Amino acid sequence: MTKRALIVYYGNFPENRGILQLVDNLRKMEINVDVACRDSDTSNDDLSLTVITKRQSVGYAKRSWLFFLLSVFRNSKYDIVFYREIPLFLHLLAFKFLFRFTLIGDIRENLSGMYMSGHKTNIRRKLIAKFVWPFVTLLARLFSDVMCFSSGNLAGYLVGYPKRNKNVLVTPNYPTGTYYTKAENELSLGETGKINIIFSGHIKQNRGVDNLYNAMQQVDPKLRSRFKIFIVGDGEDRERVEALFDKVDGVDVTFTGMVHPDEVIRIASSCDIGFMGYSITANSSLTYPGKLFEYFACGLHTLSTERKSVQGLDIPENMVTYYKDVNELAALLVGFATSENMPWNKHDINSYARRNYSQESNIGKLREALHGIYN
Repeated sequence: MTKRALIVYYGNFPENRGILQLVDNLRKMEINVDVACRDSDTSNDDLSLTVITKRQSVGYAKRSWLFFLLSVFRNSKYDIVFYREIPLFLHLLAFKFLFRFTLIGDIRENLSGMYMSGHKTNIRRKLIAKFVWPFVTLLARLFSDVMCFSSGNLAGYLVGYPKRNKNVLVTPNYPTGTYYTKAENELSLGETGKINIIFSGHIKQNRGVDNLYNAMQQVDPKLRSRFKIFIVGDGEDRERVEALFDKVDGVDVTFTGMVHPDEVIRIASSCDIGFMGYSITANSSLTYPGKLFEYFACGLHTLSTERKSVQGLDIPENMVTYYKDVNELAALLVGFATSENMPWNKHDINSYARRNYSQESNIGKLREALHGIYN
């Protein structure tokens, strides 16, 4: 009999690539999927997906996550429930025994680290980050049937390394095989005579776009003309970042705003270098940025801050270069500008990443875990 799954999370649909990847993975396992979340930012018609939103609920269900989830479970029977945030586990624990479903955590972030990042430090936040969330995470580890994490570092930090726990899986935010194929079909050399750099994502301070601006300021104006920069995406910091790059003479910078995912692939595949300037935090040091692997799929050599989780992957040198600070980044840019050719092959990067960092490996892990539960 075909099983039915529910994915629950606090955000708006689709929120990020991870939600759609999980939906796609479950469908490939012939599991029907619904989603329950706060609200929806897009039409679901193209996905043939039922998205149940708290915003469209009535009465207590609209005001309380507990009553919202109760109404969802009373209206439909689910065999498997995925939760994306640790606090949701507290709502779902009682329902797990009442409605008898398999409970799976799909954890992408270090909640304690996120809770302290980007906020004014105070005693209350420190106490919650240090004692409350770790305790809730321990309960989730004990009462969830399976827990999936975006990296081995994150799993090890929160609940213990996967090798010691059969029901702990590492399922990173890798691109799908379809994504790799689309990127491979778009691979090109970019603009002749230019070194094309792309930043793709949410434009905000902790993404480090400022680093690219500050590094370019240190590059000789004659060498700057060799670069073309694409900044793809939007965010609260876009206006400020645009004003910064207006001050840099000689660099051709294009801000695209939000574009269709296929257009992101097209732009990225025409570039040479992907840029990741994430600030190093208690969260980022434990997690894999999904954007890194999308850059690889598009054949891009990637410039990245020194994230311990990524460095632990032992990625080949022709695919990534780490920088410690703006001065080191500027030196790397000068090196690229004074080289006749980029010392990497885009098709080789795409091919290596497809073999080693593909979403299909996650499907196998999840299928095996569910087989162990139901057989």
